[in-house]
Amino acid sequence: MRWRCSGLVGLLGLLLAAALPAESGIELTHLNGSYADLGVGLAPIREGPLAIRLSSPNLELTLHRNRLVLNSSEGGDPDARVEAEFEGSGDLVAQVEGGTIATRFRDPVVVPRQAVELRGKARVTRDPDGYTLHVVEAPPSVPVRIRSGAVRRCVTVCKGLGLLAVVDCGRLERSLSTLQVPIRSDQAALFLPSARLGASDRAYLDRFVSP
Repeated sequence: MRWRCSGLVGLLGLLLAAALPAESGIELTHLNGSYADLGVGLAPIREGPLAIRLSSPNLELTLHRNRLVLNSSEGGDPDARVEAEFEGSGDLVAQVEGGTIATRFRDPVVVPRQAVELRGKARVTRDPDGYTLHVVEAPPSVPVRIRSGAVRRCVTVCKGLGLLAVVDCGRLERSLSTLQVPIRSDQAALFLPSARLGASDRAYLDRFVSP
């Protein structure tokens, strides 16, 4: 299988679909399964004088189900919606900086089982071996809930800093517990081999192939 996307961000960014009934569309069953060593790039999270940089060097994710729904758009690429259900685990590294504070935490992280829905536009192209989905428009990020001791430890630092500066530690905890994972649609493309698709899936994608 040929991938032209980047880890979790690419996977979620590619599974886009339109506002159609839930029973419409197709499930790309060969994409369901486990993925290891996913790269997730996050912008620093800031609260008052604190800047927290997060990374997960060994995140593993299991995609339980997905649904891709496309809808023709007059004079352009089809609208698209994706539904995806996933969970995962790994380590979370938090680098905390602010004023005279500079500390680093590393703790296990759990991505509890959750479902997301994303909307945008996708372009479908075809060659003799299969189809390629290109993200044309996508939301800037996808919310992903996590649980980690690193979050609690960052909040503890925040509360200690509260004696010196005005900070909202509750808002920081919410930001750290539901991460906004960026979607880079300019880099998202996924090849779907015809051999891994059923006849009905191929017929569905054929309806939206770009001229």
